[in-house]
Amino acid sequence: MNKHKSLFLVVLVTFCLCSVDFLSRFLTTEKSTVADSLNINASEDSTRFLRANDEVKIKALLATFDVVDVKLPKQTKKPMVINKPKINLMSKTLQQQQKGILASLFDGEDKYTLVATFDDSHKKFALISKMHLLSGKTSQIRLYEGDKISDYSLSKVSHDFVEFSLGVRLIKLPLFSLTPNKV
Repeated sequence: MNKHKSLFLVVLVTFCLCSVDFLSRFLTTEKSTVADSLNINASEDSTRFLRANDEVKIKALLATFDVVDVKLPKQTKKPMVINKPKINLMSKTLQQQQKGILASLFDGEDKYTLVATFDDSHKKFALISKMHLLSGKTSQIRLYEGDKISDYSLSKVSHDFVEFSLGVRLIKLPLFSLTPNKV
């Protein structure tokens, strides 16, 4: 019973406060509409808000901000130059001369790099990263011995390198770099 009385009291107080707030807002808006209905024409010369000497002082202060420099040169727009990044593609003749131990194999607009080698129940395969040099998109390719990348045939998969062949040319891609990293 005591809870019901306290709840009723809270609801009653909240209602009273909301009613007071509503009435104060309603009366405030009524007063502002009465003031808006009066026409005051401040553009007439007979209406002054400042004394004459105060107006002169303010105009003198504002005159320092209204200085226009007539001698400013006309600015000409320079054409916007967009520097496209240089695309470092290997030429066809250099691609056809690739042989020996390389960090990556280049073919057309693609660069192939060895990521990992696997021996799955005596069937060896390699995971190769393919990067398109113009778009920068990369993908992973799984190649088994005998599979081809373009004209290159995967002839050997070892635990730390793969070997591609194209005719008599052999290209070996090691799993790890042979040169030490300089820090």
